[in-house]
Amino acid sequence: DFDVRHIEYIEKFVDKDRWALAYIVKEKLNIQESYRFVSDIKKVLNKEGDWVSELIVRFLDTKNRVIKPTYENLMIGVSKEKEKYSMNLVKPVDLNEFEPPKGVKIKELVSELDLKWAGRKLNNCLNNPGQDYKGKIKSEQIRVFVLMTENNMTAMEIELIEGTVYRTTQILSFCNKVTSEYHKVVSNILLNHINMIHLKDKTILFKMIYRNKKLKKK
Repeated sequence: DFDVRHIEYIEKFVDKDRWALAYIVKEKLNIQESYRFVSDIKKVLNKEGDWVSELIVRFLDTKNRVIKPTYENLMIGVSKEKEKYSMNLVKPVDLNEFEPPKGVKIKELVSELDLKWAGRKLNNCLNNPGQDYKGKIKSEQIRVFVLMTENNMTAMEIELIEGTVYRTTQILSFCNKVTSEYHKVVSNILLNHINMIHLKDKTILFKMIYRNKKLKKK
């Protein structure tokens, strides 16, 4: 039997993911159908990661109306959409050795899918073609990272200055609002780690070039 707990379960999800509410209203789903729909969506997100929500939206917008949004159909739709939009524009920074504070998730935006997901979640210009974030990231002019905690999400944009060091150019939360002090602190820790990686890579590269020059002289 359905009771207030099931309604609260639906409300908690659609409060953060408004696109799901739009679909429920559009398809005129009842409480039971809405509960199953949200449950299946959450199963997909738990399996694939929150960033595939953009692919789910695309699938729901383009699917035949007779196809029910079951978990199986959602996974098929996500897989097909992934092939189109998940190709990396740039090699991501290796953050395997970076340990963020407890409760903090960090994701670098390296694909068109990533940009669309973050732009929708943050309600900002990341997925606006006019801002050409796709081109900027592809050219390695900038890098963009998303910091996530339970009640906040922040996009941090960094730019490589004269090929030597990264500098933060923007760090904003939902609707381009100023983010929390905690996210600012974490972003500074992350920036320092990225610069350490970059300088280490440059040092290795310079050593390789130097060795090659010495070998040529011989």
